[in-house]
Amino acid sequence: MKKVKNLDLIIILVTISILGIITAIILAVKPYQVKSFDDITEVNINNYKSMKGNKEEYLVLLYDSRNEKYQLLVDCVVEFAEFTRTDDTIPDIYIIDYRSDRSITNSSNFNISDANIESNIPCLAKVTTSGSLTGKKTNISDICNLLEDYMSGKEQ
Repeated sequence: MKKVKNLDLIIILVTISILGIITAIILAVKPYQVKSFDDITEVNINNYKSMKGNKEEYLVLLYDSRNEKYQLLVDCVVEFAEFTRTDDTIPDIYIIDYRSDRSITNSSNFNISDANIESNIPCLAKVTTSGSLTGKKTNISDICNLLEDYMSGKEQ
């Protein structure tokens, strides 16, 4: 009888230990958490107007991955992308790296040409599910302010 009680205790302790280890791993890894630009869905000039989701509009950020002045922008966008995971009322955000998709200058989609590319990147635009672009922002502080407004509920 005593061996059975000890066996029950050992099974309970092993089960609790395994559950504790699994919980610790999950909390350490935090799956699906947006921690960097690499965790944000990158789109291209061919598909950025057709990102279908359950929201009426979404945001697309055109940026230059080689520009080192973007740390504030990167921080704002990553925080916003993480926030959108848990809040269904604000639009999702997607990114286009100008360096990996230079054909953006051949398109009138963002109204950017080779001549004004430096002054117009980064550029954040709202895209409706019909594919139209509105509300372009080309200044880092304006972009960050807009994202902050969405997160605080001032912008809908």
